[in-house]
Amino acid sequence: MIVRWTFQELRRARARVTGSVVAVAAAFALVIMFRAVWEGETRQIGVYLERAGADVWVMQDAVSNMHMASSFIREGKRVEIARVSGVASVSGILYLNTMVEAGGRGWFSYVVGLDEGAEAGGPWAMAAGDPEPSAGEAVIPETLARLTGVGLGDSIRISEGRFEVVGLSRETFSVTNPVTFVSASDLADLLSLRGYDSYLLVQVESAAQADDLAVRIEEEVDGVAALTTSELLANDVQLSSQMGTELIALMTGICGMLATALVAFALFIHTSRTRRDLVVLKALGFTNRHLYLSVLIQATVITGLAFVSATA
Repeated sequence: MIVRWTFQELRRARARVTGSVVAVAAAFALVIMFRAVWEGETRQIGVYLERAGADVWVMQDAVSNMHMASSFIREGKRVEIARVSGVASVSGILYLNTMVEAGGRGWFSYVVGLDEGAEAGGPWAMAAGDPEPSAGEAVIPETLARLTGVGLGDSIRISEGRFEVVGLSRETFSVTNPVTFVSASDLADLLSLRGYDSYLLVQVESAAQADDLAVRIEEEVDGVAALTTSELLANDVQLSSQMGTELIALMTGICGMLATALVAFALFIHTSRTRRDLVVLKALGFTNRHLYLSVLIQATVITGLAFVSATA
């Protein structure tokens, strides 16, 4: 009896119920949005590792990630690694986390220094221009160019150097870490560092296995660490997730409390408007347990409809 009466009341108050569902759904949608944005950014942070063209990454000993890390190994290690059985090719990059000024705005960026004619490490998809920057030139993400109004032929600033934009790359932008490509010689000048690589990108022979090759490189070459692309990517994703966990938890908690407050407010308004009916039900013999059940059903219906709406 009380269940039927509750649903009848919900139907009679369709306008109020609809308003409550919309408000709570908006709070749920914010929770979903924050989570989705963070997961998307986390994946995008690792896209360079996935698409750079390396099967095994070699870096300074004790370094195990690229995100927010520094690594420097002597260029001579390229020759040693090239001699390891199973290695098809070795390419080196210089790498720096720094601010890039474009269109009057500063962006924290991965800056990758490329050797001339490098087989791996450069942009894999281009929107326009040249994918291989020469001295004094840079390739920036197409999205960054659109956001800042910078185009081909314009200049950007990296540290103390100015670079002409000669290419716009695709799939290399994230809010936290867009990827900017310059020549290795230019980046070496900015770092005041010659004769070093940051990371070596190793491609394996067709018959070799990347994980076995990584182990052999560490055994045969002193002072380096070697990880497969999947291992390095997992480390970067874990690190970036740890850095954002507290923020996402805070925003999710705030939105969750907002949704709870909206449901409580909607139930308060609805219960206040049906107070006379509740008095009649009490006079007819219904207990407090029945009235609490009615309120619980209303909360469940509003929350369920809001969740479905937000998810859709």
